[in-house]
Amino acid sequence: GYVGRVNYDYKGKYLVEAMARYDGTYLYAPGHRWGFFPSYSLGWRISEEPFFKNILPAVNNLKFRWSDGFTGSPQGGAYAYINGYDQSGSWVFSDGKTTTGYANNSVANTVLTWAKVRMQDFGVDWEVWQGKFGGTFDWFRRQVIGTAARRKVDLPDFYAVSIPQENLNRNETQGLELTLYHRNSIGNFSYRIQGTATFSRYRQTYIESEKTNTDYGSQMAYWKGAQLNRWNGAFGGSTYHWTGERFTSIDQASSSQILYSALSSSEGNRGLIVGQYQIEDRNGNGYIDSDDVYYTWGSGNPPLQFGLTFSGSYKNFDFSLLFNGATMKWKGYGLSAYSGYGYLNYLPSQYTDAYHVTHYGDDPWDPATQWTAGFWPALVRLSQVGSYNAPMYGSNQPYNFVDATYLRLKTIELGYRVSPNFLKKAGIKSARVFFNGGNLLTFCSKYLKYVDPESNDQGRAGGEFQINKTYSFGFNLNF
Repeated sequence: GYVGRVNYDYKGKYLVEAMARYDGTYLYAPGHRWGFFPSYSLGWRISEEPFFKNILPAVNNLKFRWSDGFTGSPQGGAYAYINGYDQSGSWVFSDGKTTTGYANNSVANTVLTWAKVRMQDFGVDWEVWQGKFGGTFDWFRRQVIGTAARRKVDLPDFYAVSIPQENLNRNETQGLELTLYHRNSIGNFSYRIQGTATFSRYRQTYIESEKTNTDYGSQMAYWKGAQLNRWNGAFGGSTYHWTGERFTSIDQASSSQILYSALSSSEGNRGLIVGQYQIEDRNGNGYIDSDDVYYTWGSGNPPLQFGLTFSGSYKNFDFSLLFNGATMKWKGYGLSAYSGYGYLNYLPSQYTDAYHVTHYGDDPWDPATQWTAGFWPALVRLSQVGSYNAPMYGSNQPYNFVDATYLRLKTIELGYRVSPNFLKKAGIKSARVFFNGGNLLTFCSKYLKYVDPESNDQGRAGGEFQINKTYSFGFNLNF
């Protein structure tokens, strides 16, 4: 490839940069191997204008930025532009001898080329009172144009090969980023505080496979399943809501007017047990099904992430703290998954606060049995409820699908520099001793106490790797 760049700076006020790439790859057919990807950026430091300094002398830096440009993203397989043949059975033509057959099962791809990635950004940088306060703000958009997909067309049966991929699909990510900081010195004490927050969303702006997709069957199915032009995340998770009551006896569960058959393998209410939270029949049809769920943020990468750093020094002491967090994310426990609630023959400690028979050995299905209340439903044998996917295990509910907003003290470091005069006789210029801690504090929902709200793993309640806390002590020597 080839790269070129030109910069222009006029008195630190007007900034221009132009750049271009001309890249090639062997992946594509001749005539489609090379792509030209230009970009540019503009900057205006309005704070350097004479009129601005007279109006707002406290602002020592204010800059507006704009950038727009393309890069290339390679895709597809090598040499797909050449017709190839695969072994396809054995055939007998004469004398009982077999001949291996070869067939071409795809059309040579002579049209696919680079996907173009367009990046746009508008930003503002500012600083006031000689750097005591400042920040940046950015709006950004990343568009990927021409990702590989097969055109949705009807082909005759005798065609017998798949059509080649083309540059058809498109997607984009848009977001905002804000950074604020403050720094100051008070006597021997100096410090700096900086906070950052980023909000971004992703959507597919063209999907060739949905162009003629008639598989949804209903408006509700389309609303649940369609992805075209839908921002990700907001419908990424679903959960049932509770009515606020629980089944406190076998008779109450059996006589419920709401049927849970859709959640208990067509067993009616046989799967309900004492302590089960009553689920809201949202659409009022008399039974619990998938149309009763509420949609919310999913368990993937959260759209809103934030961080805070605080550092400083006082004489020979120094410190730094780093916090990070996120919101607009929910996390599922997966109670019927490996190491889930009651799935194996042992019970993680966080599930011991459960409904249970008051007198050990009593029959849980006897209406006269006395019960002791707890947060979790009672545990019973799998054979007694018909399926571990019954409503008390296999469905997202407020106890196992919770808001995963969190704030974590990611790292903390405390240090002390020993005076050089004390160490000169030993040939040591300076020394510093320090303590460092990692993941020492996490603020989040109490239901996430035993899992890591930052991770995207949701399959193993109680079996997920726990977040590790680290403590370290050390020293640095300069000779």
